[in-house]
This record gives sequence, C-alpha cells and structure tokens, in this order.
Amino acid sequence: MKKRLIALALGVLISANLMPTMTASAANNQKTELKMPKTQTKTFILPAENISTPDSVGDVKVEVTYTGWLGEIDAKENGLYDSIGSNNWITGPNADHTKIAVMKEGSEIRFKITSNDPSASYNFCYDKIAYDPGYGGEDTLYGWDDCGGGYIYYNAKNEGFPVQVYGQPDGTSILRPGPFHDYFTQGRKISANEYSYKVANGLMEYTFQSKYPRDDDNAYNPNDYVCRYFLGTVLAINEEQVKELEETGTMTFLKGVKAMGEQSVEYQHVYKGLPELLGLSAPQNPQLRITNYQGVYAYGHTYDYTITNNTGKAIDAYYGLLFYQAKAYDDGQYVNWGHDFYTFHLTLAPNESISGMLATDSLLAQYESPIWIRFDSQQALWDFIPDTLNQTQDALFNMFSVGKFTPEWMKETFGINIPVIKVND
Repeated sequence: MKKRLIALALGVLISANLMPTMTASAANNQKTELKMPKTQTKTFILPAENISTPDSVGDVKVEVTYTGWLGEIDAKENGLYDSIGSNNWITGPNADHTKIAVMKEGSEIRFKITSNDPSASYNFCYDKIAYDPGYGGEDTLYGWDDCGGGYIYYNAKNEGFPVQVYGQPDGTSILRPGPFHDYFTQGRKISANEYSYKVANGLMEYTFQSKYPRDDDNAYNPNDYVCRYFLGTVLAINEEQVKELEETGTMTFLKGVKAMGEQSVEYQHVYKGLPELLGLSAPQNPQLRITNYQGVYAYGHTYDYTITNNTGKAIDAYYGLLFYQAKAYDDGQYVNWGHDFYTFHLTLAPNESISGMLATDSLLAQYESPIWIRFDSQQALWDFIPDTLNQTQDALFNMFSVGKFTPEWMKETFGINIPVIKVND
C-alpha cells in the first residue's frame, strides 16, 4: 500500500492563524528556514512606447532603476495583455511588454527624466504647494490626484482598480487604489528631474505624470498633465510570502486590506513562473485553505474550504486528507486521540480552485497540519478505507477510533511520532 500513495504535509490557514506546518518530508517534521533571494539593481532606458509627450516638449529620455529587482515572470502566462492603456495592460523595461518585473516589497522604482523642457519632469505634488479648487477635503489640498497613476490587481483574475497619487504636505505623495483603505506607498522627489516610488505589495502598474506649474492665467492646473511615463508592471513580494509559498504552495496578497464597506480584498494566488524564479520546486499536492468557520451543527463543527491546484499541472486524481492531533491519551482501557479523514476526487486545471464545506467532530485548530495522500485509482482509495465506512464518490466523512489510524501506524507510514500519555484514573 505504501508504494501506492504519496504523503506530503501541507499548511492550512485556520481563521487568521497559520497552523504549525511540516515540510515536504513528513518523516523529519521540521520547518524549513527560508530567506528572500538576493536582490539586484536593474537600470534601463524606458522604451519610446512607454512615453507619452506632446510634440512641443521635444525629445525626452527616462532612465529607470529597480533597486530590489529579483527577476521576471511571463505576462501572458499570468493573464496580462501586451497593450498599453487598456485593462490588464503590461508595461515595463521590455519593448515587447511580455514580462512582469518581480521586486522585493519596499524597494524603489527610481526614474530620472532628461529633457530641454522643464515641464517634462515638473510636478507640483512634490513641492508642498497647496491647491484648493474649492471642493474641500484632503485630496484637493496638495497637487490634486493626477501626479501619477496606474493600476492595481486585487484578485487572481487580474481585475483591478486605477491607482492615483496624492500630494502630501511634507513634499511626498501616497499611492492609493481607489476604494481601498490604508494601502499606499510613498513617492518622493529626489531632485528637479528625478523621483522615486516605493513599490507596494502585490501586482501593480506604476506611472508618473508631469504637470505645468501654472496655466496661462497663472493658476494651477489640477488635472492637466504634460507627459506621462509608464514605469513598469511590478509584482512586489516579501519574505513572509516567500515562506508561505514554500510551505503551502501559494501566497496571500493584500493581507488585511479592506475596500469601502469593510469588505476584505485579501486573496491567495501563485503566479506562474514565480516558484521557479525563486528556486522553489512546485508542490506535488494541491493547497487547502480553510476560509471560514461556519459554526456548530448537530454532529460537530463546519468549515468552508477552498482547494487550489498550484502544482503547475492538471490534476485528475483521488486524494485523502488526514488531520491529526499531536498527542494521544491512554486511560488504561484504550488509546484516545483525534483525527479526521476526508476524500476528494479532484479534476482541476492549473491554478483552478473548488470550494465547499467540511464537518468535523473537533475544532480544526486542535489539529496539526493535514497530510495529503494521493492514490493511483479510486479502487486504491477504497482499499485504504475500512469497509464499514460509506464509500460514495467525493464523500466527506470523519474517521475516529479506526484501527488503521493508530499512533504506531502514523509513525510507520509517515514517520510522525504521536506520544501516548498515561492518564491516571
């Protein structure tokens, strides 16, 4: 039987807490210490098609530097198009616009604009100039909201919101996606023709817009820009996400971010090519995420779950999912310990997900990370399950006190030690 199954441990998110996670080798039950790959500095001249200027400005050169560059992933494989100025556009240092830059969160996109026309680089957002069109509100006080812009993608389908830049009294700016709260990155002016954006976590496009300081009537222009520069589409990640990717095969983006109405926009996704770029092997099993605790029902507790195929390959296989507790108790009559076993027939394309509900007699928070068991066939799964249990396809059911799942069997099969604690009468 052991030759007919593969067992790997997988992390699971219970409510907002990440449970203790085992590595791919269930035998040693040790965590892997990960580090963010070493960053590089990448400098390039912005392609002409990434620059939008009026004829009156003349020639413009933009030198862009990514300070925390990790590499690139393919844009089209990740659902982004190659046209500038439309939904799901892709911009960047590549003239063919086929790559997404991967950078470390918090690093900078610096850009230096060279032109004989000062208006090609000037923007009063960064000069602490107050502008009040009479509407009121903090958005209208410093530079209006067209100092820059772009697009932020807020889910795995690459749907998103336009991003606008707001000037601040201290001469910096905040980059905020339309309806989101408290999600921004700082922009700053380095010199008369040089600026910097600090990249925010997630997939986002960055642009800068120069603006005339005054119009012909010596009044400030709040929305009329002179030049627009598409600085690149960047996927910014952090160390916590790299560790999450290694342990669970996915990443959580926009963590804790809420849109208007307090609706969470947090989502989990693995971008194609990212595990390979970071030197991580693709997981062999899909990823399970418990998304919500529904509450108590007649026979126990119920949870919503989502299973995502992040293996990079199509899946059509039978799986068992074994939750277990780390300790067993012997009261002199029998050994009592908890475990639940669920079965799935998964037919998923790469990155495809399914959702459903599972029931358990115990709170899942009491369990260790679950173990995926892949079977060669449906018959192999049924052979593995005791005959007394319901053998209906795609059934979700619990196993308790089943002779096969003993502490001795766990150690023999998975190398996991379940200590048995004697309980005094």
